Amino acid sequence: MSTASHEIISKRYFTLATIPDKTELWVCKCKKQLKRKKGWGWSNLFNHVKLQHPEYKNVDQSNLESFGRFLQPSRTCMAILNGCVGMKPFSFVTEPLTHNYSNLQNISVNTLKKYMELLEREVESKIAQTLPGKFALTFDGWSKGSTHYVSLFASYPDDTLD
Repeated sequence: MSTASHEIISKRYFTLATIPDKTELWVCKCKKQLKRKKGWGWSNLFNHVKLQHPEYKNVDQSNLESFGRFLQPSRTCMAILNGCVGMKPFSFVTEPLTHNYSNLQNISVNTLKKYMELLEREVESKIAQTLPGKFALTFDGWSKGSTHYVSLFASYPDDTLD
């Protein structure tokens, strides 16, 4: 089984809880928390899945391998989205200077928008799964200089926490 398969299978069971500089914290569906050094392999998480979730073997491996081809564009788009924090125009992905100072592969504006829409759908789905039937919405607004910010929070009791 390839390293890409280890990553894909691990990500089916684990979600990234924190994104620090060097060590990531991943939480399994069974609530087990494991650390992974950023940029290192997936054996730690995969070994947990292999030992604790033997049903992972029922996944269609041919489908899994073909899915691995889409990891690199996703990674590139995620890196670019992280770089978009400075509110650059989408066209910056096609500018030569963008690629002079990074090791990211070239993508088009349409590809970036496509993956941003996929990310939006994934986040919406995760929020819909997480929120209970009733919850409170809290708005907060502030400004710094001439820049104005608005945030929206969903509040609800969590009975799983002690």
